[in-house]
Amino acid sequence: MSSRTSDSLFSTREIRYLESLPAVERVTPSRIWYTDSFKRDCVRRYNHGESPTEMFRRAGLDSSLIGYKRIERNLDRWKRLYGDDVSDATEDFAVDASSRWVSSKSGRDIDPDYDEQLEVLRLIVSQQARRIDQLERELAQLRETVRPRTAETAS
Repeated sequence: MSSRTSDSLFSTREIRYLESLPAVERVTPSRIWYTDSFKRDCVRRYNHGESPTEMFRRAGLDSSLIGYKRIERNLDRWKRLYGDDVSDATEDFAVDASSRWVSSKSGRDIDPDYDEQLEVLRLIVSQQARRIDQLERELAQLRETVRPRTAETAS
């Protein structure tokens, strides 16, 4: 089951990938528009017993990318919209398995810039650690400055 929700925003890279698919008309960070022929094909295939998740996956629209709920809701809406008015003529929306989106828990397979992004994060953390160390030294010096004055006023 996918952790992506239907209200998740797509990254620039995900949008570029989605726009490259024959089943997709256009994409924004929060929404996908599918071609009319893909919608009709899905309804026709569903009526013949095919799995919605499998139809989308074969078209390069894996549930790990777009979300399982989005697949379910789209198909329900399309069934109401088209009913039995779906042609038997089919267009091939299949995407070669080697070109499909690959999900990964680490993000490495999804984003080729992963290592670069990780390096930037390491640099930021390193800079923050140095700044924290500097501030802790300054604080220690200020405490040393304040202690002798406090001791003088107490006597």
